[in-house]
Amino acid sequence: CLEDSNNFRITHVNASINAISLSTQFIGEERNLSPGYWAWSPQNLNSSLGTETFGPSRGNIPNFQPLLTRYQPIGCRFNNDERCNTALSLKRFDPYEFFFFERNVPSRLFSDSHKMVNMELKEDEIKSRVHLMKNADASKYCFVGSSHARILYWASEAYLKKWNATNIIVDYIDAKFPRHVNDELIKRNIIESNCTKSIISVGQWAAAHVPRNRKFMNLIGISPIRFPHYFLEVLNMMRSLKALNATGVHFRSIHQNTLGDVNFDCPPTDWRTPPVLDRFTDIIHNLSDVYNFPFIDTDFIAGPMWDSNHDLMHHATDGKVTKTEALFIIERLLVEDG
Repeated sequence: CLEDSNNFRITHVNASINAISLSTQFIGEERNLSPGYWAWSPQNLNSSLGTETFGPSRGNIPNFQPLLTRYQPIGCRFNNDERCNTALSLKRFDPYEFFFFERNVPSRLFSDSHKMVNMELKEDEIKSRVHLMKNADASKYCFVGSSHARILYWASEAYLKKWNATNIIVDYIDAKFPRHVNDELIKRNIIESNCTKSIISVGQWAAAHVPRNRKFMNLIGISPIRFPHYFLEVLNMMRSLKALNATGVHFRSIHQNTLGDVNFDCPPTDWRTPPVLDRFTDIIHNLSDVYNFPFIDTDFIAGPMWDSNHDLMHHATDGKVTKTEALFIIERLLVEDG
């Protein structure tokens, strides 16, 4: 059972943390360096250039507002009083904007100052890369999973339409559990549908409370899946992909969900909590290494904003978390294609 998040705070109510520089712990270890991070108060950045130098010389920093964990308190499912609205407000995330490191800067060259690129410039960079590849063979990126994969598919499709990309299309393949990525789906929806790249993430339903209605009757009793059984399902999924020689297969980290009243029940009636979903991601990541499947870790984007899901489960299709993640995934796949 989870402790009420009102008791999560480990600092004084007036305490604050001010990060003025990035850690140099991983300098020289490029694989450990995050491609970017969320920055507070974007109105203080140099928007005309789209870049900003973060470091000890950043100058005076305005007063920060504490970023408290967003959650749904017990009794707030159908309640709009001040207590519930304050705990569930999304406004706390408004001042945050994502910045990428400039590409092609080896981590060993990073010092106390780091050149950052905002989303607008990053999108222009990726759009240019797409247009440079317009004469290359056509690519098809397939997002495999359930609602979270579908939202990333929608966001990626929106980018490609906006850029008038003609040689890249995206598709969505429904699979709620690892067992659903079986021989039949792999052959029909991935191989025979000519997915040049497949991005698979199946973990939300494995920890969810399955609604007891006619639409999901065939799934009742499957969830939640215990860790050893989830491991076996993922193992069998990857073995099938290998046996059928599916190419271009990638796995993606699982998003965390905002804590709701179903998580705070004791015992809970829904198990999609950060510790459980992170463990599912660990299983996928570890087995991806064993079977030599590329793993796309987007936790540096979605992780810090884990409690900003508008409905406690999903990031909005046109929201900044989804748009940032879709942009990163597209870039990752394009870089692989050269």
